[in-house]
Amino acid sequence: MPFFQLQHRRGTSTQWAAVGASLVLASGELAIETDTNLFKLGNGVTVWNNLPYGGIQGFTGPTGTTGPTGTTGPTGSTGSTGPTGTTGVTGPTGPTGSTGVTGPTGPSQMSIGFDGGAPSNVYTLGPVFDCGYVV
Repeated sequence: MPFFQLQHRRGTSTQWAAVGASLVLASGELAIETDTNLFKLGNGVTVWNNLPYGGIQGFTGPTGTTGPTGTTGPTGSTGSTGPTGTTGVTGPTGPTGSTGVTGPTGPSQMSIGFDGGAPSNVYTLGPVFDCGYVV
């Protein structure tokens, strides 16, 4: 059986893009992008840039619509308590409270003034002296 080798036009996508605005492939002519594994099949009329791709690996299609949002997951554990903040400004003094009940009177003491002493000398202990008077 005879051996046939068939070669098609080939080049990288960059090389095809450089000539794609004016290159028209013959009807049935196959051209391959060697870096993408895609090919285009000519129709004898349409320029390269407007021909659809075919290939071993198809081109990526458009992105689909976003699906619905899933249910909310469980709440995570509570983190550790942070450091204590600075103490705030002290507030104003509150109103004075009512006066309490007066307590019992303590033991009485006698003050004696001496006529021979200075007027500010007042003594709180001791017997009554004959040289003084009771205040």
